[in-house]
Amino acid sequence: MSNIQEHRLATLVALAQEHPRLGRTALMKLCYFLQALRQVPLRYRFTLYSYGPFDSSVLSDLALAETLGGLRSEVVLYPSGYGYEIEASEKAESLKAPAVDFLRRYESDIDWVTRQFGRECGP
Repeated sequence: MSNIQEHRLATLVALAQEHPRLGRTALMKLCYFLQALRQVPLRYRFTLYSYGPFDSSVLSDLALAETLGGLRSEVVLYPSGYGYEIEASEKAESLKAPAVDFLRRYESDIDWVTRQFGRECGP
């Protein structure tokens, strides 16, 4: 696994730990804000989509994090349709461990983004 992928997976786990019941759209937006506003080098290539910024790599990284057991997501039914709830799982720390220096360096940025935008992005 490359360093950038380790950084991305660790960031997704950190966001899920900071923001319980995170949805896919919220996860996408928080990653975008980390890059655009805080210059966290995740190297996603966001484009404008109907619900905001989008990069399919975020969903690929989410799927990999789930496969590796660091995150889990569940389909949730709402009156207006369905969505997803993403949360950290029992192996979350194992996905963060290879990127501990990266997370330490950008911890304040992750905290800032979840404080500033977590409510607006959440369920």
